Amino acid sequence: MRFLGIFIFVLCVPIFLATAEDKDLKSAQGMRYPAWSPDGNSIAFCLSGDIWKIPAQGGQAVRLTLHEADDLKPRWSPDGKYIAFSSNRNGNFDVWVIPSQGGTPRQITFHSEWDSISDWTPDGKWIVFFSYRSGGMEIWKVRPEGGIPVQITFDGGRDASVSPDGTKIVYTRGEASLWIKGYQGSSNWDIYSTSLEKGEPSVALTTFQGNDLSPFFSHDGKAIYFIREDLADVAGKQTMVYNLWKMDLDGKNAARLSSVDFDIMNPHPSKDGQKIIYEKNFQLWQMSLSDFKETAIPVHIFSDKKSDQESTKIVSEGSEMGHWSPDSSQIVFVLQGDIWLMPSHGGMAIQLTKGPAKDQWPRFSPDGKSIAYFSNKSGNDDIYILELSSKKERQLTNHKSNDFFHSWAPDGKTIIFTSERSGNRDIWAIPSEGGIERQITNSPESEDDAVYSPDGEWIAFDSAKDGNQEIWIMPSNEDYSQAKQLTKQGGLTQVPSWSSDSRWIAFENNDTRGNSSIWLISLQGGQTMQVVNKATLPMLSPNGKWLMYESEKEGIKNLHTIEAPKEIVQGKRIPFYARQESNLKQERLDIFEEAWSAIEKDFYDPKFHGVNWLKTKEKYLPLIEDCETDMELYVLINRMVGELGASHMGITPEFEKNKASTGELGWTLEEVEGIRGLRVKNVLKDGPADKAWIRKGDYVFQIHGSLITRTIQLDQILNNTIDQEVRVFISPTKETKDGRYVKVVPTSINKIEEIKYYHWLNKRVEIVKQISSGRIVYIHLREMNHVYLRKFLEIIQKTVEKADGMILDVRNNGGGNIHQELIDVLMRRPFVQYQVRDKKMFMQPELYWDKPVVVLINERSFSDAEVFPYAFQVLRRGYVVGMPTSGGVIGTKDITLSNKSIFRVPQVGYYTLDNKNLEGFGVKPDFIVPETPEDRQEDRDPQLLKAIQIMVEEISQSKKEVEKKETPEKK
Repeated sequence: MRFLGIFIFVLCVPIFLATAEDKDLKSAQGMRYPAWSPDGNSIAFCLSGDIWKIPAQGGQAVRLTLHEADDLKPRWSPDGKYIAFSSNRNGNFDVWVIPSQGGTPRQITFHSEWDSISDWTPDGKWIVFFSYRSGGMEIWKVRPEGGIPVQITFDGGRDASVSPDGTKIVYTRGEASLWIKGYQGSSNWDIYSTSLEKGEPSVALTTFQGNDLSPFFSHDGKAIYFIREDLADVAGKQTMVYNLWKMDLDGKNAARLSSVDFDIMNPHPSKDGQKIIYEKNFQLWQMSLSDFKETAIPVHIFSDKKSDQESTKIVSEGSEMGHWSPDSSQIVFVLQGDIWLMPSHGGMAIQLTKGPAKDQWPRFSPDGKSIAYFSNKSGNDDIYILELSSKKERQLTNHKSNDFFHSWAPDGKTIIFTSERSGNRDIWAIPSEGGIERQITNSPESEDDAVYSPDGEWIAFDSAKDGNQEIWIMPSNEDYSQAKQLTKQGGLTQVPSWSSDSRWIAFENNDTRGNSSIWLISLQGGQTMQVVNKATLPMLSPNGKWLMYESEKEGIKNLHTIEAPKEIVQGKRIPFYARQESNLKQERLDIFEEAWSAIEKDFYDPKFHGVNWLKTKEKYLPLIEDCETDMELYVLINRMVGELGASHMGITPEFEKNKASTGELGWTLEEVEGIRGLRVKNVLKDGPADKAWIRKGDYVFQIHGSLITRTIQLDQILNNTIDQEVRVFISPTKETKDGRYVKVVPTSINKIEEIKYYHWLNKRVEIVKQISSGRIVYIHLREMNHVYLRKFLEIIQKTVEKADGMILDVRNNGGGNIHQELIDVLMRRPFVQYQVRDKKMFMQPELYWDKPVVVLINERSFSDAEVFPYAFQVLRRGYVVGMPTSGGVIGTKDITLSNKSIFRVPQVGYYTLDNKNLEGFGVKPDFIVPETPEDRQEDRDPQLLKAIQIMVEEISQSKKEVEKKETPEKK
């Protein structure tokens, strides 16, 4: 979620080009991040992925940058000579600077994590930005000429603005996705302030339940302006709108100043403090800070497109869902949502279908003249037949429910398929020329992927009748009562494929650890044989010589083949190339249509949270038509789905790889006046620097062959050094004569975060152990998945006889789906004992926890980490301590769009027994214990201390009750 949370505030959106005659000129749309020049004569903004400027009164825009990447968020230097901006020219966003009159941009930051520009200090000596380079989103500063960035906040933050005297910053801190309209809950964004220099703890200035964003100081530094999303009267209707607000420096006396009809976004003040410029309804506006009247600023664009919108490209990766022709000479497959055909040995591919719809699961007819596939071109998945010679196609099924995963009968007269029309997935059949469908299976469990045996005697399919999805067979006369189970693999077993002699079935198995492999089993059942690791979708060739399958590497699927298997082997990839003509404008429209249709079809609330979804499409479609970059497309899609006001939504693009990965040494360096080197300010225990015996207070004079200077680009030096030895010259004194070379092996930011997490975890385990004298077990669930479920069960097994109580911590937990398993263990009670002669007595069930439990939650407990504490409260199992949860509870499905981007669709709602929606609900703890910024910065944990106090009391009370039961009453 990290990258999704940043899109709305770091990306641009599209334009409408001006016409040629002045009288017909229309203002462009889609400008983002406007900023006044210091003299007030010019405005810089971003549009079409580039930086532009116009006169203050509006007019013709001049393009300052021109690059295939995205250049965003311009900010003028105090003297007006330079403009700093963020750009992803190297794969991730870094800070760059360009002369304000145009010229060659210069890169300032080089870390492989995102850096996004915020502001300049008034003296022009520092650029303030926010970054993920420390693992979390924090605010940093760096000199315009480069050098070692300095971390300012340690409690999270973004979008900082510097005070006129250069001593303080105001910024925002929160967790909710910024594109969600109308969010109010514990993950909202509030305004904070802190010192720019002293490293003091931050101070929270607002505590509003909704979002407070884009703070900046008044001209005299005595007040703070910001925007707040709150209910306002718009055309006689109460609507959530971002308006301009003002408050004192301590956060008191907050008052709304404006009354606008559309959101004010990204306001920026003029240097004289008389007015602001901002985005509203995809245009630029200015507002006087004396009477708060607003005026539109016309922007006219006379420019060519930044890149060719039509092109031909050669594609050689991404083949999937392959199927053999009857003579095994050709393979039909799916590439980016369309059907293609290639020789079975690989080579030039021919495109068979093209369009915005997602075409899948192509299957040759037995005579090789037609291909059946399913497609969502009618709004939901239906089956279509394509005649290869004439290219004519016809729709075979037409039902409001999904029809898919089909197979031809050997005589070509029937097609069996999976359908959801009965309420769950069942197997159906239909004449291949069209006609009446008939239902074959009727189990309440899912049944799928039916395929005829080549001899026409059997139908193989996968079914969950036995609890797990396994491979079954039944006679081809469709006598479901004669169905029998073949496999008992466990996990998810699916997609059967017959051998040419109908004696063997290949199938796919997905185990509980997420590993996929292909196996064989005889028609008579019995032993199974694994033939390919890390593979899915097996397809045995009709000539009996080959097995085709899918395999994924670095997120890209491709078809592979091996000889018909006799043992575990590794196949070779089928090489192909496809000449793919692309129209970028049409491709973006197709992606938009896919995303909109996925929500229209599957969003969990048929009323779309009260939003007119069709009108929402009509609102955004004209903007999509003029997108010039993919990033613009993604921002608009996120803003569109954000209007539903739901969590678990958004698009994640298939990011290009960074050109570099920055090696981390696990230290903090600082400048020392008069010393050429840098001093080690902090060393992370168990990090690379610590392992090399570098200590706090050491001086660093050389790294990886580069002498230390004030402007050294250390991140650039350490790029692409992960797991490689780096020589560092250090000294315990300021004198190089006392120094020595040490070898350090940099690691990744993710591994540094793992080290930090385990320090955090071990500290809390030790605190609980010391205070409770070992009577309380502490368990933190980082995610609600089966990895942490196993850890939970293992800890219980080890401590159930020793501990008297448990603190179960689901703070800072992004969710998953194990709430039922957790509740089950905590609610079990022993009902019988058993004993083998001369052995220890055992209870049944063997694993249970019937002792006191306290659950910890906070505003970063999300999704399933909210369902669990809610169930815990409803069942009165114990107390919940901390802060209210986020209120984001929806079951989602991730779908892959045709450009390989991932799009989340909320499909399942969770409700209380009295039908209250848990989405937007937020679990309220029994004991509310807030954390201060100082608590977080100093790693103090008042919530944990409160949980320990409650647990000690619970244990004491529980023992008293046990003693009372065991003491016989006097008669």
